[in-house]
Amino acid sequence: MKDKIYFIELNEDKKYEEYKQYFSLLPLAKQQQIDKFRYDIDKKLSLIADLFIRFLICQNLNLHNKEISFEKNSFGKPYLMGNAEFHFNISHTRNAIAIGISSNPIGVDIEKIKCADLKIAERFFCSNELEYIQSNKQDRFFYEIWTKKEAYIKWDGRGLSIPLDSFDVTESTIDKILHTITIHDYIISICSRQDFSGTWCMELTEDSVLDCLQKLS
Repeated sequence: MKDKIYFIELNEDKKYEEYKQYFSLLPLAKQQQIDKFRYDIDKKLSLIADLFIRFLICQNLNLHNKEISFEKNSFGKPYLMGNAEFHFNISHTRNAIAIGISSNPIGVDIEKIKCADLKIAERFFCSNELEYIQSNKQDRFFYEIWTKKEAYIKWDGRGLSIPLDSFDVTESTIDKILHTITIHDYIISICSRQDFSGTWCMELTEDSVLDCLQKLS
């Protein structure tokens, strides 16, 4: 299995209802979880992300959708049951999804680059990280640090139980397992001991994702 990163930018013209026909491909508990979201965009993001990772698992491991079973570790990070060498991580922000698959543990985070709130940086970032942002004075560098920190705690598997100001992503031992990609107005950070520096990010339209989902059964 090749290590890959996928980027999906959603089409605002496509409504959540267009995906209802695929709802039954998910377990009942996941369907109920998605239904609890208040806004259709959140339902759509979660539904597409969950369906597409199932498509990737079927494609890479030659499984049927009904054979796929997920569990979570004690900190809530999901993993695929019965396939210890298949690792994945999903992140979504408004109108976009990033998914990473690897033969090694992986953490992925995506954010849209917009006007940065430096009060967040002052609260959650280390001094070296703050200096990195302030010396560059661009919103992109805030989101680079933010996504790297999120990717790191997802890779570690303990999530937000690790205080964000307790580690420094500019420190060499952590920085060497982090890689950042910029696509359009989005920034994606990947954390893995696998070298993702030369990995091609596959950019998908929502229509191409729908074509994939039609093969899922």
